[in-house]
Amino acid sequence: MLSVVKRPTTNGDSAMEGKSGAIHQMTSAILKDVRCFHMQDAPLWMQKYLDQQKMQTAYDHAPNPEKGLPSTVAETHRLMRAGGWDAVRPALTTSVHYTIMAGFLATATIGEEDKAVEFIDRAVEIINWVRTTWPGVPREIRGTVFEDFFLVSVRSLRLERYIEAYSQTKKIDPRFTLGGILAEADSILKLLDSTPVIEMYNQPGFALGHFTYNRGHAHAAKGFYHMQTAIQGYQERSAPQDTIMRELRAAALSYQTAARLYPLDEEKRAQFLDVALMALFRAQAPLCETLPLMAELRAAGQARLAVWAYSSVARTVDATVWRVQKFEESARRRIEEGKWKEDEAKWPEWGTLAVA
Repeated sequence: MLSVVKRPTTNGDSAMEGKSGAIHQMTSAILKDVRCFHMQDAPLWMQKYLDQQKMQTAYDHAPNPEKGLPSTVAETHRLMRAGGWDAVRPALTTSVHYTIMAGFLATATIGEEDKAVEFIDRAVEIINWVRTTWPGVPREIRGTVFEDFFLVSVRSLRLERYIEAYSQTKKIDPRFTLGGILAEADSILKLLDSTPVIEMYNQPGFALGHFTYNRGHAHAAKGFYHMQTAIQGYQERSAPQDTIMRELRAAALSYQTAARLYPLDEEKRAQFLDVALMALFRAQAPLCETLPLMAELRAAGQARLAVWAYSSVARTVDATVWRVQKFEESARRRIEEGKWKEDEAKWPEWGTLAVA
């Protein structure tokens, strides 16, 4: 993006010149793992990004997704008549990448999760329309952004933003609901089940980022649904005790499933194991169930330090692992002393629904 400059034109106006592809590369990296993104000197970076976007969309004759799908459809058909797939492929590829990046930046720069979902929805609309209109066109002709793995990753990013939007607007904005989270998580898992895992050998972490991590995200989203359903049922006195306990156990199972999809040294493994353990504490599970999970969390918390010791959430994870470890040590000591039994339900004071 630093190479993009404004050049005066013969008619007294100006045009952007520079290397193309930066937005595509950034978006592709973000779809594999959003943690790759870091911004310094935000005002300068945003100006350079907007210059890059202006240059790229002009160079590729990309339709403006903000005008809505009908406008994109009409412009795509015009491009198809004028230049076939050689014109349509770069144009729509840029439109899709630009819209995904706009959604991501709505979160990264101003924290507007609802706007992020709106932008990413436009990308999903374009992708689905092309896949439906030209279903048999090979990837080499139609473009990579219309492949199953790419759609899964876009929808997974959307689901993350949807969960954050729900958390920001709980019961205020009817567009974001717990039911919507569960439905999208199940839909993503269904799409993943029908999508063969492929590996791009020139892209390290391709299969991990587009397949394994997205499956983990979807299971964690299901865990979020069950946990929040239980908390709401408890706080609002709107569900019987057995229903709340059942939802908590479902949350624990979903979060454990998510955690174990990640490598041992991946910080998300420790994060999701911690939430799974919290669900079991809240479900008043016996120590014979929680102690093995505490040990698993302790191992994951230690292993992650080789890679994620200085991540943006490292201190938070450190604190959660430490407090679990202290309770584990106390529980094992009391069992050895005969004060507690492994078939008894014991939990720390911070592990109850009352403090959720």
